[in-house]
Amino acid sequence: FKESSFRLSQYSTGTETEDEVEEEEEGTVLSQFFIVDKKKVDTLFRRCQECGGLIDPTSVEWKQVASALFATYQCTECKEWMRWESQIKKGRGKSKVFQLNQELPMAAFVTGCPIPRLQDTCDLLKLAVPKERSMREIIRVYACPAIDRVHGEMERFVRNLSKDAAPEGGITVALDGQYDSPGFNASNCKVTVFDTNLRFALSAVSVSVVDPGIDHTSIRMESHGSEKALEQLVDDGFKIRTRVSDSNAMVDKRLRENEKLKGIETKRDFWHVQKPLRKEWWTGMKRSDCQRLLEWHKPFFNHLYHINALYPKTEDRPLALEYVRSFVHHCTGKHKWKK
Repeated sequence: FKESSFRLSQYSTGTETEDEVEEEEEGTVLSQFFIVDKKKVDTLFRRCQECGGLIDPTSVEWKQVASALFATYQCTECKEWMRWESQIKKGRGKSKVFQLNQELPMAAFVTGCPIPRLQDTCDLLKLAVPKERSMREIIRVYACPAIDRVHGEMERFVRNLSKDAAPEGGITVALDGQYDSPGFNASNCKVTVFDTNLRFALSAVSVSVVDPGIDHTSIRMESHGSEKALEQLVDDGFKIRTRVSDSNAMVDKRLRENEKLKGIETKRDFWHVQKPLRKEWWTGMKRSDCQRLLEWHKPFFNHLYHINALYPKTEDRPLALEYVRSFVHHCTGKHKWKK
């Protein structure tokens, strides 16, 4: 196991005792839902909640609807049939559902908890929860439309904010794609476009290997997603001056061939620019005759980032390159040299 692996011994006291763990201190009621033993609930149904008369114990009938519990009973005094429910219902008409039956799957969906893991936990604790099919149906009917609505509202808000703050020449955006798995086996890709000034996500597009034009070739997904995301912004009235991305040749080629997008200036994300150099540096550090590279690694790349921030303009790149070369010369003991 790796050092970061979970070890039970790190949390174990070594001995089993019953008096070491103390109950939490009493406090004010802050939560809405609590775990209650069914046996404790039974003791509450001895007298009628309306008149205080005795309840016929043989008339009490318990029913369960997923996580909700309800009881029907008859009072021996007022002869009325009563109904008690453990949760309130939400919705209208036939769409009314018990509150926790709706909120449990939605909470799992929003927090990223897999539904099978939620069910396993509740089964171990003997807690009642909706069936997996019911939870997925609630997510489809309630959670997804609500998230889409909120996302649409926030997207319109940040886009209007970006348009109001945009300089006359247009905005600068950064874009990148995220695959659902590494290598060439990915089946989905999400491309996100950021406003580099406000640092807000302006557009996010999801593509799949089965989409038209991709033809089950996963490396095409990022280029198609980038084109679609930028087209959305242009069609929405954005003027994009510059896009910053990694060195993906397929993305560059596809955007150059698009009439709407070919006029956007292309710049490279500096982290991706220095990444191949850092990889070569690490390869050299492993050689026995290049051990000094280990000492220079951190100072050199700090210097590289400093020079990039100091000279961001394209016309200053030759001077920036000279400063980078001068660092290497000074490290090797050469304080005078010819260009």
